[in-house]
Amino acid sequence: MAPFSLAPYRSIPGVATTSISFDGTLSTGDADRSHSIPGLSVYDRDGVLHTLSMTFTDQSDPQLSTADHAWSYNLRDDDGNRLATGVLRFGVDGAPAQDAAPAVLTLALPDGSSQEIALNFGSAGKFDGLTSFSLGSDSTAKVLDSDGMARGTLTETSFDADGAIRLEYSNGEDRTAGNLALAWFEYPQDLKAEGGNLWSMVGGPAPLIGTARSAMFGTVAGGQVEASNVDLTAQFSELIVTQRGYQASSQVVTTANEMMQQLFDMRGRR
Repeated sequence: MAPFSLAPYRSIPGVATTSISFDGTLSTGDADRSHSIPGLSVYDRDGVLHTLSMTFTDQSDPQLSTADHAWSYNLRDDDGNRLATGVLRFGVDGAPAQDAAPAVLTLALPDGSSQEIALNFGSAGKFDGLTSFSLGSDSTAKVLDSDGMARGTLTETSFDADGAIRLEYSNGEDRTAGNLALAWFEYPQDLKAEGGNLWSMVGGPAPLIGTARSAMFGTVAGGQVEASNVDLTAQFSELIVTQRGYQASSQVVTTANEMMQQLFDMRGRR
């Protein structure tokens, strides 16, 4: 058992994006022979967000619908700078061709260094990523998955049923940090109220220290308001007794005032 501080948990660092996976179909029937994916989010090693855009352009001869076909891609940043470019080739079955090469995005960082991010368009000969068919309509290519996350700041703390401290952050992440220590006193009557929900032990055997769901300890109800642990009937009875005592005291004062007034009246008639 040791003191716990939230200071080291006020924030968590960002995680750099290492790969982006794509899914969907680049349709050879797309009317404008082009397809864009805007708002593509990646994070550098400091957790800073970079918003990119990907554009695919059909490079195939529309008159040769049964032949292999290709799509070029261009990945740009917010300023229009080209970060990655290449050509994706698809077989007649619509799956990526065997000569498809892996692509890498090189992201320039403010300190002059760079960060490489893999672009995963799918496996050659398989339908686990981008495909290219004649849908007769707009393409449906999209980002399937992108790792990395922004730097997060602590937004909420709570306790679960096991007494674990749950920490939630602004980037959607959550963490567990330590457990709430519980104490079992064999003779609660040996505890002395110190005020402010604090108690001190004035006698009896040492308490048993543990965590929720262990030994005789139950669960923790986090975020709940504890119900009253007093006898309301006894409290109301004491309130009535106090009220009656106040009324009786008031009558004594009133009687004393009347007696004094009568005394003054008697002296005034002399």
